[in-house]
Amino acid sequence: MLDSAGRGFGCHVIQSFAKRGTIETIDRLIDSINDYFFYILHRDTAMVSPIVKVDDKHLPLYRVVWIADLPHFCGEEDCQREGYYEIRLDVEDSVWTSSAERDEVLEALNRWCGDPRDDPDKRPF
Repeated sequence: MLDSAGRGFGCHVIQSFAKRGTIETIDRLIDSINDYFFYILHRDTAMVSPIVKVDDKHLPLYRVVWIADLPHFCGEEDCQREGYYEIRLDVEDSVWTSSAERDEVLEALNRWCGDPRDDPDKRPF
């Protein structure tokens, strides 16, 4: 959404606030305007790539075998994984993550594979 001068809609909003003398509120509005336009531009692209970032790793979703529903607890004193969720990958590999990142991976899998509850075909198999 650019005008003839190549400026985006956000520039017009900021200019109108500046004309009204509310320049101090612009800093608070810029982040929300940018977030809104990012959402508008990307709302129809549900899944651009089947890759999700877990911790500091870019993980292809096709490698995910299962995701733990409960955090790890083994009771050993020197365990480094207490409270983390396991994302089991193929070839006997795992990634450990927090509950927030685990939820993001589940959402990405639902977008990539589709949620079976949304399937119009009601057959179980």
